[in-house]
Amino acid sequence: MITSTIILYYYLGGEGSPSRHLTLLLVIYRLAALIVSNIPFFSLKNNDIKKRHPIWLLVFGFVLITLIIAQMQIMFFTIVLLYTLSGPFLWCLTTYKHRRERRREGAQAMP
Repeated sequence: MITSTIILYYYLGGEGSPSRHLTLLLVIYRLAALIVSNIPFFSLKNNDIKKRHPIWLLVFGFVLITLIIAQMQIMFFTIVLLYTLSGPFLWCLTTYKHRRERRREGAQAMP
């Protein structure tokens, strides 16, 4: 994420910006907090590549590869940012679901 931020920063022409050090420092601190947290991130380890997949997945893959080739710096940053934000987003979603289930169980237990 740090590398993609720096690449995007110079791609967008931010060489003379006085706030670049502060921005990069905040990104590093937020990433450090994510590293030491217990937030689970998506992993491709359990996916079975040999099984059949829908055709839209192939089309999506071609479109994604085309976008990556066309705008490499922006797409690199976007993909890394989406992966970085996927962990906290999925954690919030599962936490919300667990709380909602506990409320339902508590409401059903009360006569």
